[in-house]
Amino acid sequence: MNVELNALRARYGRMLVTLFWAHVPVIGLAAAWVGSMSPLTAMALAGGLAALYHLLWRLRRTRPVARNIAAVALVGEPALFLLVFEGHAWQMDMHMYFYAFSYGLYPFNTQIRSTVLLMHIFQFNFVFIKV
Repeated sequence: MNVELNALRARYGRMLVTLFWAHVPVIGLAAAWVGSMSPLTAMALAGGLAALYHLLWRLRRTRPVARNIAAVALVGEPALFLLVFEGHAWQMDMHMYFYAFSYGLYPFNTQIRSTVLLMHIFQFNFVFIKV
């Protein structure tokens, strides 16, 4: 069982490296299209997340530290999209990207995903909604 789970995590981790680096130009193009922030800034932030995960993937592979950083990066990428689309009509729609990415963490089986999403929801409810 552990051998199969580690093989799944290894294949999925390699795929995540590609996914994070593929997001760098996409976030830059989105920033250029929307115009809410500099495309270079958006690409630098996305590149930082990709580089951090890539480095830990090289050093630690499927160990918990790499899986936890993957969880943070999988929440950070949609957060960057949300930041890039600030003030745009699609900003609320970008929240759906959080859920798509959060389900991508099931092969890693971490609690970080749930914690980060819960903090995001509490922040949204208590900071942005005026009761």
